[in-house]
Amino acid sequence: MVEEDSQRTMTGFDRPQRVRTVVTDRYRMSLRAGEDWNELYDLEADPHELTNLYDAPSAAATRHTVTETMLRRMIDLQDRAPLPAYRA
Repeated sequence: MVEEDSQRTMTGFDRPQRVRTVVTDRYRMSLRAGEDWNELYDLEADPHELTNLYDAPSAAATRHTVTETMLRRMIDLQDRAPLPAYRA
C-alpha cells in the first residue's frame, strides 16, 4: 500500500485529492482518483461552470474527446529520461 504523500490540507475534503485537469478552448475536465465524481464544463455555454456535464449522456462523445486530449497531453509531458536500455 502506498501512503499519500501530499503535504497540503485541502479545504472541504476529508483526505488529500489526486486530480488531473485539462482545459481546452471550450471545455474544462477534471478527473479524480478514488472518488465517484468528476467534472466536465462547457466554458462557452457555461462560463461560470455551474452545470457539470460529466455524467450527462449527451456529453459522452465530448467526454471521450477531452479524455483523449488529456491523455495525449500527459504523454507529451512525460519525462524522456532515462533513455530505454535498447537506446543507451
